[in-house]
Amino acid sequence: MTIPERREPFLPNSLRGIIPAIRLFAFFLPAIFLLAISGFVSPLPAAAGQKPYALIFVDVFLSDGRAAYGVPVKVRRADKKKTLMEAPSDHLGEVAFRVPPGPADYIVWADIKPSKKKASPDPVGAKSQADEGIEVKVHVDADERADIALHLPQSFKPY
Repeated sequence: MTIPERREPFLPNSLRGIIPAIRLFAFFLPAIFLLAISGFVSPLPAAAGQKPYALIFVDVFLSDGRAAYGVPVKVRRADKKKTLMEAPSDHLGEVAFRVPPGPADYIVWADIKPSKKKASPDPVGAKSQADEGIEVKVHVDADERADIALHLPQSFKPY
C-alpha cells in the first residue's frame, strides 16, 4: 500500500507567501491575547499628560419636549458673576462643558431673550421664568459627569 502524495490546494502565486505568515500569526495569537488580558501589554495607550476634568452635559428642550437647536447656554461659578463658558446647543439640543474637577458649584442657564409682548401684571409680584432665564445649580465633586436638562418656557419661540 502506498501513501498518497500530499497536494497543496491550488492558490495563485501571489497568495503562496502569505500562508506561512498566517500560520505563524495563528500560532502566536493565543499568547498575544493572554498578554493583553493580563495587562502586560496595554491595548490602548493612556492619554499622557491629559489633565482631569469634570463634564457638565446639558440637554435643552422646548416646551413641547422637542430638542432646542441653537440656544445659547452659559456656565458660571455659583460664587462669581462672570460667565466662564458659552456654547449654542446642537441639533440634538445638547451642550457639554469641561470644568475643573473638585468640589464646586456651577450655575447653568439658557441665555434667552424675554418676549417683547407686555406681560400682564403679576398679582404676587414674582417675575416670570422667561424674564429671569432658566438657571440650574450643578454641584461637581471630582472628575465626574453631571447631566442636567433645561426646559424652555412656552413664551420662547425658537424660529
